[in-house]
Amino acid sequence: GDFLCVHRYEGDAWTLVPASSEACFQSYQQRPGLAASSTGSLFVARAAGQAQLAEWSSNAWSSEVVDPTPMNNWWPAVTVTAAGPVVAWVTSVIVSTSLRMAVWARQRIGADWVELGNSATGTGLGIATVASAVALATSPHGEPVVAWSDGVLYLRYWTGSVWAEVFGSAPVGIYPGG
Repeated sequence: GDFLCVHRYEGDAWTLVPASSEACFQSYQQRPGLAASSTGSLFVARAAGQAQLAEWSSNAWSSEVVDPTPMNNWWPAVTVTAAGPVVAWVTSVIVSTSLRMAVWARQRIGADWVELGNSATGTGLGIATVASAVALATSPHGEPVVAWSDGVLYLRYWTGSVWAEVFGSAPVGIYPGG
């Protein structure tokens, strides 16, 4: 399988985190997500059947399952908020009788991974016919913002109680390049 290794730039050189081959872990993912906290922790979101998050906290990696559902999961992204890390990913779901792709998200609060609203069941944050990527960021107000594209750009932000569309994003549609 594929292995994922994390390097950090320190002064004048890139170093493996930690400085040994034990830093590399099996990923099965071509595009993992990466974020850093203000305290220096590194977070790597990956999909290996399940959505997972690895965290580097100064001396060791720890890994946990974000969503235990053994589904087809792709393109994970991660951001860090004051409340904890948030992971978003694309997963396959059945809608009526059709296989579709949905964007799901969960946040770690304490030791638990919780849905923000209905973000990790059913159609989650939204359906995409050919979701090509998921991106995740933290707003200036500290809330997670997720974006994905299937030819148009979808943007949702967490208000603290619901996921809201960013004005001008799909279904109205922001068309890349136009």
